Amino acid sequence: MSNTTAVVMIDMQNSMFMGPNEYPYLPDETLAAARSVLDRAREAGAPVIHIQHQHARYEPMQPGHIGFEIHPTVAPIEGETVIVKRSSDAFDDTALDATLRDLGVETIVVGGMQTQHCVDTSCRRALGLGYDVILIADGHTTFDTEDLPASSIIAHHAATLADLAHARHEIIVRPSAEIVFEEGRTDLTSLAWGSRTRRGKGRRAEKDS
Repeated sequence: MSNTTAVVMIDMQNSMFMGPNEYPYLPDETLAAARSVLDRAREAGAPVIHIQHQHARYEPMQPGHIGFEIHPTVAPIEGETVIVKRSSDAFDDTALDATLRDLGVETIVVGGMQTQHCVDTSCRRALGLGYDVILIADGHTTFDTEDLPASSIIAHHAATLADLAHARHEIIVRPSAEIVFEEGRTDLTSLAWGSRTRRGKGRRAEKDS
């Protein structure tokens, strides 16, 4: 069977949840949402790919440190692919694109960390490479910054990604509970326009019509 949809879980590593002075926004809820999507994908036989960041300078994200390992809530099971990256783009100098194409994947379901860095960058790259993207609305997170709370960062990037223009492909933001796999597939055409986080694009479409 050819699976046209795969889950790509980005940088859900122990170091992101270790503290002790800083924790991501809604860590337990984000992990639970991501796990629920993984469980449904696995049950349907959809491919699951885990992305693991190897940082050049930050020791907890280097091989051999427990922080480098993927969090046990969303850890790979036997047979799942793990791809190590070294930049914010999960496709940059990795086997991710080749792996997806070998599997016949057309749509990726994305969750992980951090929203404004690796998640955003990888979603944009995927769109440009010709994939449709479903971003798990409650399955990605980040930390507060000096300028913005994490909740605002997450909301802004989700809305921006969903509003990106492409002639043939798109990014849709969906809550984890609404992402359903059937024999490894999800059908973007079944997602009603009114339920998409595409308000800006919708307004422009009205102006153009």
